[in-house]
Amino acid sequence: MSKNNIAMIPARIRSKILKKKNLAIINKQPLLYYTIEAAKKSNMLNEIYINSDDDCFSKIQNKSN
Repeated sequence: MSKNNIAMIPARIRSKILKKKNLAIINKQPLLYYTIEAAKKSNMLNEIYINSDDDCFSKIQNKSN
């Protein structure tokens, strides 16, 4: 990878239609976990950031590391 590719994953706790949808558990993991894992497995990104309005997502990001 020659370029510095950065991912910004938006994750809101106060979604308008489905509240806390990024924290919904699917197969024992929060939905956001799968987004982070897919970004990591792409092998195209040097850095992955979660852009959020709540600190609860940092636990998911740390779990994914």
